[in-house]
Amino acid sequence: MGKEDHMLPAETSAFEMLRLDLAELVGREIRLYTDQIPGKELRSKVLAVQDRQLQIFTGGPTSLIENLVNNQNVVLQYVYRGEELAVRARLRRAGGGKCYLHLEEKVTPLRQRRFRRVTLTRPVRLAVFPMNPTTRAGLGQLRWLATDSINFSAGGSMVALPSGLERRTYLLASMDIHDLDFPSLILCQVCHAHQSETGPFRTGLEFVTREQSTRVVPPERRRDLPGAIFDYSAEDREKLNRTIMEWPADMEFKQ
Repeated sequence: MGKEDHMLPAETSAFEMLRLDLAELVGREIRLYTDQIPGKELRSKVLAVQDRQLQIFTGGPTSLIENLVNNQNVVLQYVYRGEELAVRARLRRAGGGKCYLHLEEKVTPLRQRRFRRVTLTRPVRLAVFPMNPTTRAGLGQLRWLATDSINFSAGGSMVALPSGLERRTYLLASMDIHDLDFPSLILCQVCHAHQSETGPFRTGLEFVTREQSTRVVPPERRRDLPGAIFDYSAEDREKLNRTIMEWPADMEFKQ
């Protein structure tokens, strides 16, 4: 085992690379780790993707990546749809100063998910809720958007949106989750938003618990919201996660 393997978590959480749309990495930053330069994080960008092969930017003749030995093993880390992933790769050079990474089939999350996530398509209504105390907009003044959920967990949900939202944008969400003991209206924040070449933005939302709301919602804005929005506690979240953890993998959900 090479020293660079220490930049990989346990293999028990690895999954197939085929599940990922690597084309989304074009133009994005990646991190490389190699035994040639122990403990050093090398940063680059993806220029092109073909199957499991990435062409990366070397940074010129004086850069560390340009001076890496050809045909060596490295560990690549990158963010994919808000999740940090790692994969082993073979670094190979070609004419014209081009540099390629040939990725192995298994990719590993750097962090284990705290809450089990299930595929669940349900109607969702969303409205951006500004936290600025000078913006006194109650529920009646908000602009609501109808969409669908893509997946769901006790900690959050992914939804499809026609445009991107910045991280830490706060929204009110009304979700039709009648199978579960879950609030009909809840506060959430945007964790990430990614768009494929075509189609909507896949937007990750984190549910804000009662305990978290005391830190992120100014008192002036709290008065503009019904108290029931803050009913979802950290204890409720853990209880719901335990329920979802008990569901069989092939469980079907009523629409």
